[in-house]
Amino acid sequence: EVAGKRKDLTMPEYFDRWIKLYKLGRHSAVTDEWYQVVSGYIHDYFDTRRIMLADMDRMAYQAFLDWCGTNPRGKRQMPLSRSTVTRINSYIKSMVQDAIEDNYATRDFTRRAIISGTPSKDESKKYVSLEEFRKMITLAEQSADLSHMSNYIAVCMGYTGARFEEALGLTWDNIDFEARTVTFAHSWRYKTRKQTDNFGPLKNPQSYRTIPIPGRLITVLKRLQQEQRVAFVKDGW
Repeated sequence: EVAGKRKDLTMPEYFDRWIKLYKLGRHSAVTDEWYQVVSGYIHDYFDTRRIMLADMDRMAYQAFLDWCGTNPRGKRQMPLSRSTVTRINSYIKSMVQDAIEDNYATRDFTRRAIISGTPSKDESKKYVSLEEFRKMITLAEQSADLSHMSNYIAVCMGYTGARFEEALGLTWDNIDFEARTVTFAHSWRYKTRKQTDNFGPLKNPQSYRTIPIPGRLITVLKRLQQEQRVAFVKDGW
């Protein structure tokens, strides 16, 4: 009876149960979002096909990956990138290993899957030269003020190597001006678009760290702190 019930699960149904039990809430908010995005792609393709997980084979799975890599979608009407299809395959491959172990599937239908999709960006276009970096930081320093907080964030990221959500999550008690250090203890979950009380965890245990910062960043941060004080006084805080 149990085995029969297990065979009644479709691919989307099992994937959703799997991520809820093993994945969601155990990683960063960004990773959780990725699992839910992949769930959406699985539902888009398999909901109308009603293929039971126990009946999935390599041909049916390859057709799904090809659909991911060739089907136009979104405002730009572009198929998914090769890197995104690779991520989808990685998540499903991990799911299948658990499904086999728990007797929901009998074979690894992801074996030797062919990854398609639009090419990833040229690696050379993902980075700036040292000279370009210096110019960018200098411009951000000069343009930063309370009306252009993104420039302060760019300066902080540039001097610390912080991720965007890490830089957004910094508070003044994370900055030690005398020791010239910054401590990353939480992130800001900007994708949820909440304006207050939206701190979250960092990506992994290694992300919790205290690092030294240069005097130039100290100067910029003190300028921001002074601007905030003036603004608070003006607003009657």
